[in-house]
Amino acid sequence: MKTNKHTKVRHNIIANILRPPVHLFFKLFFGLNLTKYKLDKNQPYLILSNHIGGYDPIFISLSFNQPIYYVASDHLFRLSFISKILKFCFAPIPISKTMIDIKSIRHIKSVASENGCIGLFPSGNGSFNGEEAYISPAIGKLVKLLNIPVILYNLQGLYFCTPRWAAHHSKGCFNGKIVRQIEVEEIKNYSSEQLSDIIITNLKTSAYETQKANMQPYKGRNPAMYLERALYTCPHCHSRNTMQSKNDIFYCTKCNYSVKYNTFGFFESENKNSVCFDSIIMWDNWQKELLLKEYKNDILFNKDTPLYTDEKIKLFSCFYMKKNVLLHTGVLKLFYDRIEIVSDTKSSIFYLADILEIQAILGQILQFSTQDGSFYEIKSDFVYSALKYVHIINLIKNGEGQSGLFSV
Repeated sequence: MKTNKHTKVRHNIIANILRPPVHLFFKLFFGLNLTKYKLDKNQPYLILSNHIGGYDPIFISLSFNQPIYYVASDHLFRLSFISKILKFCFAPIPISKTMIDIKSIRHIKSVASENGCIGLFPSGNGSFNGEEAYISPAIGKLVKLLNIPVILYNLQGLYFCTPRWAAHHSKGCFNGKIVRQIEVEEIKNYSSEQLSDIIITNLKTSAYETQKANMQPYKGRNPAMYLERALYTCPHCHSRNTMQSKNDIFYCTKCNYSVKYNTFGFFESENKNSVCFDSIIMWDNWQKELLLKEYKNDILFNKDTPLYTDEKIKLFSCFYMKKNVLLHTGVLKLFYDRIEIVSDTKSSIFYLADILEIQAILGQILQFSTQDGSFYEIKSDFVYSALKYVHIINLIKNGEGQSGLFSV
């Protein structure tokens, strides 16, 4: 009798036990409205979805009658005891450095050979501004390689319930449903490029476009709190690191530009001043364009002046399936060629040329890997924007022509 290496009976039992109470909780407190589907237990599936935030795997799992084995960032496997619980109960598939490598592909194929359902977010990271992040066109090659039915799933309205930057969630209407299914025969007939186009077209969602088509209110406590994690540049005076939030107000401490974040997720005038941008996506696109303009004009390059600084920052060394180790606490400084974390007794310097990949995790964790195979995380107990570091470091390292330049 064949023994499954990855899919276990306990995964199905745990999923069946948790599904009803979890669904009820999110329906009552979030406004969840999902379409439910029954999948063939003797058939593997690849479920691809747009990505909003950390709750996404939970919501998608509530839609299906089978346990889903999600492809997850190695960050999830560095949470010590929590990682062990997640591995025992749900067995996520680890990927290294946010990239699907040969080892990950073998793992995915193993799950498929056991008729398991694989869950994958092709963009690889949740959205700060409501628009789906960059999706690599290589996704079509993976679909061709696996050669199993593909389910394309959309979460809609969730961005305004659980913005990645927010301190609290809001209650409102959001739903999840299948938007397309690609059968094996279709996969055989399509090229990998055609498959990529189909996937990107169906998953490249925009929360604000959906909201404008059918305006829905989202009510919650202090809805603008921690918005400075996503929007770090004032559109009025162009200063950075001067935006702050309080309750539903978002304002600049330098020029006093101020807006109100309303229940529909848009900005409106707060003190009779004109509103520069009425949405997070417009504001974010503008701040990235400004950054790109400054890069082209060599405004960013000054050896002695840091581009950004943040205080009370903690630097951690990370290890697979082990608890992060705190190295020291200090001031984070970003120069055009390096990152420094400096305290009274110790300093750590990481040259951008040695950094392989950098990304923002959850709301404000900055994670990066280096040439020697080491992993680090930068955290703070105080609100700061990890996103601004990702934006500018990717720009400096990769130049303006890189696809998905401002992906996080």
